[in-house]
Amino acid sequence: MPLALLSDSKLMDEIATAGIELQRDLESAAPHDTNPQLRWTTFKQHITTIIKKSGKKQIAKMTNKVNALKKDMHNIEQREDLDTNQELRTHLAFLRQEHQHLDQKVNRNEQAKAQARWFDKGEKINKYWTRMHNPRKPRDIIHALYDPTSEKITTKSVDMAEIARKYHDELQSNNLLEYDDPERQVA
Repeated sequence: MPLALLSDSKLMDEIATAGIELQRDLESAAPHDTNPQLRWTTFKQHITTIIKKSGKKQIAKMTNKVNALKKDMHNIEQREDLDTNQELRTHLAFLRQEHQHLDQKVNRNEQAKAQARWFDKGEKINKYWTRMHNPRKPRDIIHALYDPTSEKITTKSVDMAEIARKYHDELQSNNLLEYDDPERQVA
């Protein structure tokens, strides 16, 4: 159960009501009517269904908010007056900060889930363990770059790659470091 659901008062009230109802049924039932274990199993299945529905709603809200932020950031990044309009740049910085905050929130939830999984699975060799120890691809995404030649910010991947290539070519071609040791120059 995600930790955020514990603060959902409606969900907790619904679970408490279902628990009280089960308790009343068990107290009022004759000993030979039905098996209490079957009622308990039904209760757990019902609670699990309620929690899953509530979790999906919260995830959908978070996803919609993140998508709206991405769309707003993209719209602002595409504007021609972004370089000259300080208010737009401030708003874009605010949106990026909010997006980062939501990402951190999601990451904290994922970290709590991973910690719970680790306690459950431990150091046993299984699918979980092998996935944890496989190398992952790096994902440091650059969303926009400043182009010094046109003095604009670009978000197109092809243009950003070209800016980075030119920048690194200039670094390699300019002899910025003075070497005192001739052996080091050759190496």
